[in-house]
Amino acid sequence: MKISMTILFKLREVISTLEIDEILINRKNLSDRVKNLLLEDQSLTGLSIHSVDLKDIIYLLK
Repeated sequence: MKISMTILFKLREVISTLEIDEILINRKNLSDRVKNLLLEDQSLTGLSIHSVDLKDIIYLLK
């Protein structure tokens, strides 16, 4: 549970700095940034992260 919350937090941290068109176009860059943040996170010590792959990005209009 803690790992999934950490991953969600890091994903939100990266997404909050981008515009919607950047998110949709640069999925690989976004994945790399999330992976780097996860690798730097000290709370995930002992966990190996080989890749981060964003499958679907859904934008909900409010």
